[in-house]
Amino acid sequence: MRMLIDAGSDPSRANALRRALINSVPVVAPSHIVVRKNTSSFTDEFLAHRIGMIPFTQANDKEIIDVCASSCVVRSGDLHSAKDDVPSATHDDVVVVNLKDGEEFDASIHFKTATAREHARFSHIVAAGMEPKNGRFVVSFETMIPGDEMRSALIALDVLLASLNRTMQVVTAYQNDATEGSGSAQCTNIER
Repeated sequence: MRMLIDAGSDPSRANALRRALINSVPVVAPSHIVVRKNTSSFTDEFLAHRIGMIPFTQANDKEIIDVCASSCVVRSGDLHSAKDDVPSATHDDVVVVNLKDGEEFDASIHFKTATAREHARFSHIVAAGMEPKNGRFVVSFETMIPGDEMRSALIALDVLLASLNRTMQVVTAYQNDATEGSGSAQCTNIER
């Protein structure tokens, strides 16, 4: 589902929100995959990369999913656990590996919560953009996880608010140093 946010008339505010959506929303994703057995024609690294790029539901990141298959097509829907609070693939039809007769794949998927600043697999925002409408800027985005738009928007706004608060603290400290005459603050006036 596409979400629209009116970011006001300042394009820098809209762009800051768009960037926060893209790289500051924490997401649960596979952090590493332990391959115990792989007799397929694909390398362990290739299969681990394929699994690592599948979007998972946002659940407990301390859980581990075990995958054990032979002579079948392993799809993202097969990457699940019997427990309720374990991440599961948001799309069940992504082919991970097509195992031929006699081939086996046995692995454990370990999860972690991080943001897209660390790696692209931790980004679930797609098609984030901004456009002017009637003198205002609208930020639009979609997520790979259905129904996660509001959570993502609130987290991005919290990130921006925290950044603004840090900036205000620096400016206030600078102004206090300048008015006290401590000499540590230097101000340069540039006239054009």
